[in-house]
Amino acid sequence: MKKLLLLLLFIPLVSFGQLTYEEKNTIAAEVFDTFSDDYIKKSVLTLVKLDDKAIASANKKYPNPKDWEKQIDFQREIENIDRLNWYKKQNWWKKVNKNADIAYYVRAKIIGYSYDKGWLDNI
Repeated sequence: MKKLLLLLLFIPLVSFGQLTYEEKNTIAAEVFDTFSDDYIKKSVLTLVKLDDKAIASANKKYPNPKDWEKQIDFQREIENIDRLNWYKKQNWWKKVNKNADIAYYVRAKIIGYSYDKGWLDNI
C-alpha cells in the first residue's frame, strides 16, 4: 500500500511542467503561421542539405553496409546537432522558449508544407 501511495505522489512530480503533444503542436502552428513562402523554401532547402550532410558523413565513417546500425546512429547524432544549431539561428527560437521539441514540430511543418506544395520534387 505504501508503494502505491509513493507512486501516486511521484507521478505528478515527473509530469509537472511538461507540455503535451497538443500544446507543442499549437505553439509550433502559431510560429509556422508567421512564415512566408520564401522563408519556408529557403528553410527546407537548408534542412535537406543538413540531412544530406549527415547521411554523407555517416556513410563515410561507416562505409560497410553491415554497419548500418552504427551508421544510422551516427547519422542521427549529426542530424540532432545540426538541427539544434539551425534552430538557434532562427528568429522564432525564442518564441518556442528555446525548446528543441517544439522546434522539431516547426521543422516538421516546414517539411510537410513544402512536400504538399511539391517543392521537394525539385531538390
